[in-house]
Amino acid sequence: MSIGAFGDLDLNLLSEALARPGMDPRVWVSYGLVAPETADHKSVEFDAPWGPTVWVVLQPHRQIVACRVAGHVAGNGEGEWAPFLAGDEVLVVVPEGDTRAVPVIVGRLNNELDVFPEYVAGQKTDGNLFSFRRQLGSYLVEGDAALIMRSAVTGAMIGIDETGNLTLRNGDGTVFQLGATGCAMQNKDGDMQIALDTDQKTATVGAGGSVLRLADSGPSQLGTTGSLEMSANGVAAVEHLVTLEQLVNILMVVLTLPPQGTFNPVGFANRIAAIAGMTQMLTLAPPLPITPAINAAILTAMQTPKPPALITGQNFPGVGCSGLLGG
Repeated sequence: MSIGAFGDLDLNLLSEALARPGMDPRVWVSYGLVAPETADHKSVEFDAPWGPTVWVVLQPHRQIVACRVAGHVAGNGEGEWAPFLAGDEVLVVVPEGDTRAVPVIVGRLNNELDVFPEYVAGQKTDGNLFSFRRQLGSYLVEGDAALIMRSAVTGAMIGIDETGNLTLRNGDGTVFQLGATGCAMQNKDGDMQIALDTDQKTATVGAGGSVLRLADSGPSQLGTTGSLEMSANGVAAVEHLVTLEQLVNILMVVLTLPPQGTFNPVGFANRIAAIAGMTQMLTLAPPLPITPAINAAILTAMQTPKPPALITGQNFPGVGCSGLLGG
């Protein structure tokens, strides 16, 4: 188009010269309310290829539009979401000022109906002192790489690595790990440990220089750099006679359990006699003259017929019972 001596008409320049508020009828940014569900439309639909669609009533125009939702994360198989409810207030941008270009929800707003939280984790929110995210409903986080949550002040950490191992660490450096083949816990210095290996079927407890290892197959081991005491029924291991009595009680149970409910009197007597014979090796004092008497008492008890109920229950009065060796 030409206007003679003045040259070609510049429509853009003319628009800028005549522009004033209200002259452009297009809407670029608008408040909106999530629309209530109807027979034709739900408030939120998940059929669109670009992600969820939220139906919004623009304010104050009352125009109903389908909106996409902007997020902090988006990509191939990536995204984030929080449910929308009818009446939620949102902020909508309209690309090119044309609702046919598909408006986008870029934010959510609190109001008198959707009240801003007053407390989060017991802390009052009106001091502008901390960041938070509080929502009512389940919140899921998923990733295909390591996930770590760490306190920069204390060093406490919750982590999941690429293989699925879980690590928990407190501010003092104590660590708990859970993996596919077991779990373990140890302190910062590494001199206190508890470990379970489900593949090898072993359990290990370590305390300084002492280690207890229990194994389903192979040897179980107990080692210590200090002294080792064994006692029964909470009675302290003090004095020769008490210590020997408790040791005989424990060893009798461990060494005389019959296989598959059978009972061998001869083998039982031999084992008990061997245990009683250990008295001279266990005592720090010279051998006591009652040692032969102990052996004789055990042999006599074994040769005396016992009621079937006592044999079945492995209960032998007078043998390894409290008070036999005391006097």
